Amino acid sequence: MISFKEKILQIKKNQSSGSSQLLQEIINTLTTNKASDHDLLWSFSTLGEIDPSMRLIHHFLEELKPAIGYDFNNQIQEYIFRWENVNEKIVKNLLNSLPNRSLTILTHSHSGVVIEVIMLMLKYGYSIEIIQTESHPGGEGFIQAKALHQLGVAVTIIKDKSIIDHIGTVNCCFFGVDQYDEKSFVNKVGSNNIVEMADKANVPVFVLGDTRKKVNKVKLDNLELFEIIPFLGNLRIITPKG
Repeated sequence: MISFKEKILQIKKNQSSGSSQLLQEIINTLTTNKASDHDLLWSFSTLGEIDPSMRLIHHFLEELKPAIGYDFNNQIQEYIFRWENVNEKIVKNLLNSLPNRSLTILTHSHSGVVIEVIMLMLKYGYSIEIIQTESHPGGEGFIQAKALHQLGVAVTIIKDKSIIDHIGTVNCCFFGVDQYDEKSFVNKVGSNNIVEMADKANVPVFVLGDTRKKVNKVKLDNLELFEIIPFLGNLRIITPKG
């Protein structure tokens, strides 16, 4: 069986999952292992080395680190309870902006929020087809495509360079987000290119954002994987607040 420390190191090295999925892995690891306070402090220090662009993870670490040694288990359960319905609230706000109930959606990269939002939309009776980019470097679009296919959604995987051939055939684009401020957001490289093509084709782009990911000013360290995209044109961010 994999040890607690090995699991934490695996999460730290994971560059194919979005921040919401990584956070869920962190919570699962912390709640299913009886780690000592010493090991918990080590795990928080190790996870703190994850790219600061992954704002959701750092929000969790900042909130829970002071609880180590002081009712940590109850504090983590309170955190889970406080944020458990975030994606349902995002969906309710999103539905007011969608053009119809039968949609072809372009998606990029691998986002737990995007996957769960689509799952909830299916429960609301929406008919959905997905055009999914391979999402290089990394190719994590294949992982998202598999997850969406398991929901019963028809998924077509396309090469990143062929987006221009498909952008005119979709009703909208869905992005996850790692962090955002008043003017821009951070997501996987290639997102800005999609936004520009969608704007020219008059295709709305919806950024599905948890308010925990909002910062005063976006910043990133890993320029190979992430980029900053301005809120321009047909792009809208949908949060639990609206």
